[in-house]
This record gives sequence, C-alpha cells and structure tokens, in this order.
Amino acid sequence: VLDQATSEMGVHLKEVWSELIKARDYYAAGQYESDNYAEAQEVHARIYEAYMSLSTTNTRFWDILTKEDAERRKRDIQDMKNQGLSLRPAMLEVIDKGQALQDLLNNLSITYGSLPSLEPEKFRLPYEEFNQSITDFESALISVGDKVNPEGIKNASLADFSRRVAEVKASAADLIELRRLKGSLDESPENISGTPEHFGRELGLLVDSYNSMAPAI
Repeated sequence: VLDQATSEMGVHLKEVWSELIKARDYYAAGQYESDNYAEAQEVHARIYEAYMSLSTTNTRFWDILTKEDAERRKRDIQDMKNQGLSLRPAMLEVIDKGQALQDLLNNLSITYGSLPSLEPEKFRLPYEEFNQSITDFESALISVGDKVNPEGIKNASLADFSRRVAEVKASAADLIELRRLKGSLDESPENISGTPEHFGRELGLLVDSYNSMAPAI
C-alpha cells in the first residue's frame, strides 16, 4: 500500500513539474501579450488541479507511513519485552504515546495560530497515556539503579534521553493547559512553550536522542 502511494506521488510530482514548465515557457515567450492572458487562466487551472492531486496523494502517503511506523514501534516494544528488556521498551512507549498526541494535533490541524480553538478534553486521554508512559519509564529507570550501560545503553545517552523526556513532558503540560509561558507572536512558535510547534520540536529531539543510541545487545 505504501509502495503504491509512493508511486502515485511520483506520478503527480511529474504532472506538477510538467505544468510548471509549460507555464514558465508560456510567460517566457510572452504569449500572454498576444492572447491577452486568454490561456493564463487555463495554465493556472492545470497547475492547481495537478497540485491538488499531489496534495491528496501526499496526505494519504503520510497517513499510511504514520500508521506503519506506529505498528513497527509496537512490534519493537513487544519484541524487547519478550527478550526480557524493560528500559528500552519503556523508552519507546514514551515516544509512541508522544507521537500519538502529535498525530492528534496534526489531524486536527492545530497550530500556534489556531491554538485558541484547541479543546483540552479531546487531548485528555492521549495526554494521560503519554504521562503514564513517562511514569513507567521513570520506574524502569529506577529499577536499573546504578548499573553500568543497562541494556546496552551508555549512561551519558540515558542521561540525555531522560533530560529530553523532562523537556517534552513540560511542553505537553503547557500545551494541554493552553499556556504560552514565554515569547510573543513575533517569535518562532517552536521556541514558545505551550505551542504545538514547540511540543513537536521537543518530541523530535527525544526521538533523535533515542535513535542515537546503539542497538540493544
């Protein structure tokens, strides 16, 4: 299914590119002067139609990719648990539940500009599940105690991941309370705690922290 969506996206990309080239040639040749922009409307209509087809396919592509990524994480979590690991699956659970909250924001098109329309109750369950995953991670962290490189994770990497967890947890708390703790409309929303963009950035940094670790032994 993902391969088919990828193939379709390639086709629509070529269509958009082809129409853009035609439009460039049309204006470069100055044809609009001889036909008094008669063809311009058709040119723009073709570009728009090609772009909308691409946009629809792109949305479907990312929906499929997001779903498959979530399913892969769940399989990885279960495989790790089957191997007797506890810390690594707890870390992946935090990422998984954080991504579920991010997906909900994306699906509802919630951004800094539309934040006032955010309804906290819609986010209560995924937010609580996200917080529970962090509690489970903290419990797993306590259980490994002072072990050196537990489950093949270097202590410095584990410390960095823990720090990132605290950051993304704080960002989610500010978001769910509809609080903008700092900054103004002139600043990038990625730098203002309590915005979807800031939460997305912190979650991305958390994922990067996990991905930088060596595979489990």
